[in-house]
Amino acid sequence: MWDHEDDARLFTTDALEKADTLIDLLVDWDMEMALPKGVRTLQHNASGNESRPDNVFISRQSADMIIRCNVLSERGVKTDHYFIETVLSAELTLAPVETIRNFKEVDWPHFEEYLQDLLADQPPDEPIPDEATFTKRVDDLVNKIQKAIEYAVPLAKKAPYARRWWNSHLSEMRDKKVEMGETAKRYRALPDHPIHAELKQHLVDYATEIIKAKNEHWEEYLTNASIEDLSTIGGYMKSPPGDGKSRIPTMKTMRDGREVSVTTNEEKAQVLMEAFLPPKPPPSAIPEEEHDPPLEAALPISPDRVRRHMLKLAPHKAPGLDGIPNVVLQKCANSLSPHLATIYTAVFELNVYYQGWKDSITCVLRKPGKPSYEVPKAYCPIALLPTIGKLLSAIVAEDITRLLETNYEFPRTHFGGRPNRTTTDALHLLVDKIKTAWRHKRVVSVLFLDVEGAFPNAVTEKVLQNLRKRRVPTPYVQMIERLLDGRRTKLRFDDYLSDFKSIDNGIGQGCPLSMIIYIIYNADLLEIRQDMDEDTIGYVDDAILIAEGKTFKDTTKMLKNMMTREGGANDWSRTHNSRFEMSKVALMHFSRRKDPNKPNKLMRKTAPRLTVQGARITVAEKYKYLGVIIDPELRWNVQVDRVIEKATYWVNLFRRLAKTNSGINSTVMRHLYKSVGIPQITYAADVWYTPPRVNEGGKRAIGSVRALTQLRRIQKTAAVAITGALKSTAYDALDVHAGITPMDILLETVHKRAYVRLCTLPETHILGPKAINAYCERDEKRDHPSPIDIMARRYCIDPRTVETIAPSGRSPDAPKTFDTLIEPDRELSIEHERNDDAPIKVYCDGSGIDGKIGAAASLYRGTDTRPMKTVHLHIGSKEEHSTYEAEWIGALLALWLISTIARDVIGLVPISLYIDNQSVIKSIRNPRPATGQYIREAFLKLADEVADTPNRPVGTAPCFTMKWISAHSEVSKNEAIDEEAKAAAAGKSSEWPQLPNRLRREALPISKSALQQGMKRAMKDSWTTQWRTSPRAKVLDEFDTEIPCKTFRELTSKLPRYQASLLMQLRTRHLPLNEYLHIRELSPTDKCQKCRGNRRETISHFLNECPAYHAQRRQLHDELGERRHDMKKVMKSKSDLKALATYMASTGRLKTDPPQRPIQT
Repeated sequence: MWDHEDDARLFTTDALEKADTLIDLLVDWDMEMALPKGVRTLQHNASGNESRPDNVFISRQSADMIIRCNVLSERGVKTDHYFIETVLSAELTLAPVETIRNFKEVDWPHFEEYLQDLLADQPPDEPIPDEATFTKRVDDLVNKIQKAIEYAVPLAKKAPYARRWWNSHLSEMRDKKVEMGETAKRYRALPDHPIHAELKQHLVDYATEIIKAKNEHWEEYLTNASIEDLSTIGGYMKSPPGDGKSRIPTMKTMRDGREVSVTTNEEKAQVLMEAFLPPKPPPSAIPEEEHDPPLEAALPISPDRVRRHMLKLAPHKAPGLDGIPNVVLQKCANSLSPHLATIYTAVFELNVYYQGWKDSITCVLRKPGKPSYEVPKAYCPIALLPTIGKLLSAIVAEDITRLLETNYEFPRTHFGGRPNRTTTDALHLLVDKIKTAWRHKRVVSVLFLDVEGAFPNAVTEKVLQNLRKRRVPTPYVQMIERLLDGRRTKLRFDDYLSDFKSIDNGIGQGCPLSMIIYIIYNADLLEIRQDMDEDTIGYVDDAILIAEGKTFKDTTKMLKNMMTREGGANDWSRTHNSRFEMSKVALMHFSRRKDPNKPNKLMRKTAPRLTVQGARITVAEKYKYLGVIIDPELRWNVQVDRVIEKATYWVNLFRRLAKTNSGINSTVMRHLYKSVGIPQITYAADVWYTPPRVNEGGKRAIGSVRALTQLRRIQKTAAVAITGALKSTAYDALDVHAGITPMDILLETVHKRAYVRLCTLPETHILGPKAINAYCERDEKRDHPSPIDIMARRYCIDPRTVETIAPSGRSPDAPKTFDTLIEPDRELSIEHERNDDAPIKVYCDGSGIDGKIGAAASLYRGTDTRPMKTVHLHIGSKEEHSTYEAEWIGALLALWLISTIARDVIGLVPISLYIDNQSVIKSIRNPRPATGQYIREAFLKLADEVADTPNRPVGTAPCFTMKWISAHSEVSKNEAIDEEAKAAAAGKSSEWPQLPNRLRREALPISKSALQQGMKRAMKDSWTTQWRTSPRAKVLDEFDTEIPCKTFRELTSKLPRYQASLLMQLRTRHLPLNEYLHIRELSPTDKCQKCRGNRRETISHFLNECPAYHAQRRQLHDELGERRHDMKKVMKSKSDLKALATYMASTGRLKTDPPQRPIQT
């Protein structure tokens, strides 16, 4: 709300307190700023300086009506203010009538049974010989799925009224209004007739009842909301009330050099299409290049692979033109995966592609915060593609990513859209480069590039050439070529669906393949020819050029050369049809040093201008890169201001969802804050936030003190909304009751979690070696430490001792050497084990006991009750290892026993390997980068070696079957191995020759999962210690000693909101009785107004003494008896809490909202 980011200094504590009145009014009336940020509204007559004293606020309900809100260039007569022009749309919005099916109310077993009957006439593995058969097979499958949807999916029930809040009483009042209106019309010549006054009063009552019905309906919805409603509630928070759809106004565009208005939907669709998808450039000769041989694709595609991807889909995303949502594929994965595997395999064998998968719907949505919505650039496209085609694209994208990661075909400094890489990695690398240069008395200049229309402008021929250059398998390149050819889309906006429009260029956004295709497409930009001290960093279409030198004159020259030299960025832009939008390209000079020749001037202020392609590049003092605002001195003040601004805005919306006496219950509020609010606050905090700490011998804390102070205030507002407490309640008391970690401990944990992740990065990740170097040099005193340096100093974790998590593993369709089995429930798993007649059975388990971790495995022959052999491994302490890791090690020990003892019968007789952990088996079915990866890879490698046993006949059954057995279910052999695993945890280990090679070492790598669990324990210990030193702890001890107050939250979660709020206020002793109100100057006296004895109205007096509430107190005594005097017992019983809350409410003494201090004018 200020003119410039530098004016944040004016927002002092005193000024913010004075602004609270305005902020509260804006929140109460749900208003937001209509005039875009940065627009100046006044030019001073004397100085000529521009500023922003004028603002335009509008209710969020009307915000979507804004077409344009901006200042006009001319000023009025005798004023230095600009005119502010606000244009609103008054077009009538008609709600469309659509047939919508409710996929959340489907009997899925019945649905799949019906679908199986439809599919029975088509064998799933029947080969597809030609393209015609392929097209018919896909058509038939789609039609059968659609037929099943029509048969088994119910239509969504329409509301009985056009407005959900409407009720029968309003209908009666409406009918009466019509009747009275007709009567008043008959007596219109008699103005004194009583019907006119009656009608006027009835209209007032009718309007009042409408508002009341709306509020009651909204409050009822919030009161009954559950965790499943979080996404819906989050959407309501951010969107204005209404029918949920904003209209596209008359648009303006340029034709033949003049501005014209576009009014019809057909014209609007054409204008939007031209903006979203620029025309294909004129054909140009693309030189032939020699490429390395392509990699090998994981083909054919198996049903298991299709099923795995089906189960990963988001179930209720909007479908494409075929109307088949993801949830249908998920629920019918077993039935559909064999059919789809045959179809997908035919795509590559026949070199064909289904036309229906190329057709899409493009939804047109507003970009928020634009000054005018009359121009096409104020809108963005969202593509809805057919689900079956997207599933194939996801399968191919996964395999391309795996192949290119494994063979190091990606640029090392590209971070977007790749496994095990994040936005913060790119930020860490940039900051580390700058801080390293500063330590060597050098400076850094960075050029932030902006590619105009990155995805839509990609040239298909160049896309295919780059795919071949990066060794993408030929079948995948051919499939992508067919996918990009002949695409069509229909634009949807304002209840209008256009005709098909052809797409002949670009990469389709919304397709799972689009991200990996574009990463490959712009990879050459990050590998442009570079000299010493030059570098690049990329995140999808965000690319930056970095130059390091002694002076900014040197770095500016280097950046110009990187752009203009042969093989530089300009050449890439020209050959890839990716024009840099020079008005958005920004240059930033990083330095805190003064100019040696001009001591009063910063060195960066003397940097020469940079001109590229005839355009002078803007030198930025702040720049938003990957969601973080960077400043030239890396002090992060502007970023902190931005975080505070966004968090304040979100929390003000959040607190509207619950009041003291109504709204969402505390459980849902807490989940919403933790799942949405906290991630917004802590995004990239490991880069811009440094946990405050007082150095030894120091007095003042150093670090991000201001950020922590302000974020604490914001969290307090959220905690008040969660608990229903009064605003005067202290931070720490609110946190323990709301169950949200104190802000300082939370941010410290975020910091440490980020460092643990850095410790697990492989050497191929550019930050992996940097984390190791930072730890090795942590004792050296150095200026300008980077965030990685700071984390390495604070957390004594050596990255060399932590497990490495690689971004990809083996091929998803690698030959299966063993089977897996998970029975649907506990009883079936026990029955299967009881009836298992396999001659060889192996049982394994991992255990954690007394802070130690161990694993064991035992092999049995036939019906023997005693194991033929048992091996143990004591792994270490729970601070460094986890039970999940022990389960994997137990499986590895079991497989080792099979490979050594049962080697002669492998493949000849059934072998069963039992484990009581389903997660281990599921991670084999769905491998991904995760903790314990090194053990999983060792297990799979040993399984491959077992399969290569010379005695095993070719083409025989799997070597063994890995089966789940329910734990602690009185299965004798499983109970026995559980005891052996406990013995291993206690310290028992087999000799090294009896163990697999991978486990023959003094210490295994530290588990990431164990470090994370240790962080949780440390976080809770810090929280408990912090709370115990608080003066509020003694107050709460009268009621409860549990930290955080989990039992109290669970007991009150089902109580009405107003009762839970009263109990919260009671526990914190911030209850709006006169003693409390008088201290805060909200009541003229602290005496009880109900008592003749003129006694102070304390909590004890209110609960136990005041004679005015004798009848209510007698009912409380009948329900609780003498227990009502023991608050610790009362607070542990749900029925007692409800009785106490009922008493407090029934007295009528406690109003829903406490009195407010009068506004000072």
